Amino acid sequence: MSTLDFIETLKSEVSEDVFVRLMDKLEPLIQQKLHHNAFSTQDAAAYLGCSDRMLQLMCKRGEIKFYKIGTDYRFRQKVLDEWIAEQEKASCSSSE
Repeated sequence: MSTLDFIETLKSEVSEDVFVRLMDKLEPLIQQKLHHNAFSTQDAAAYLGCSDRMLQLMCKRGEIKFYKIGTDYRFRQKVLDEWIAEQEKASCSSSE
């Protein structure tokens, strides 16, 4: 192995180690932000790519989780992401 190869290998391993350690520290913060990041009906509908009316209908049918503050619906990003993942799994299962 040449010196240049050794340096490149070392640089790659150090970069990977730093990245892994950084992500270990950031992951709890990221999860906390996702858990607490809440959308209004309009923002959630835009995030999902549907109309406000469609989202409200899905809520009334019990198809998607939400909470209310007064009369306003609120949606956690983490819950929306989980719902999207469930829909993707369901669509894959039904197409087989």
